Amino acid sequence: MQPGFFTLPRWAWPGEACPVPMDLPALVHVRGARHLADSGMAKAIRLDSNLALAEVAAALNVSATTLYRWEEGICRPRGEAAIRYYKLLCRLQESK
Repeated sequence: MQPGFFTLPRWAWPGEACPVPMDLPALVHVRGARHLADSGMAKAIRLDSNLALAEVAAALNVSATTLYRWEEGICRPRGEAAIRYYKLLCRLQESK
């Protein structure tokens, strides 16, 4: 296994396929996106930035329905889209 990579046990990602391998920064970004979405902070950051749901969805290359489901806690962001979402939310928060 390469340095900086590790394999997560299946229980670490309930209900989803176990990502193998995932580097630590990617894991941090995915978990960060999920925390912000689950807590309602992601929606608050978007609204504070005066951005429409469709604008953010287009920037992330996901559908507005997908972003709505993330913000409402119906689904959780995952993979590359979660990483892009977290980075965008961080940039929006820093610009305040």
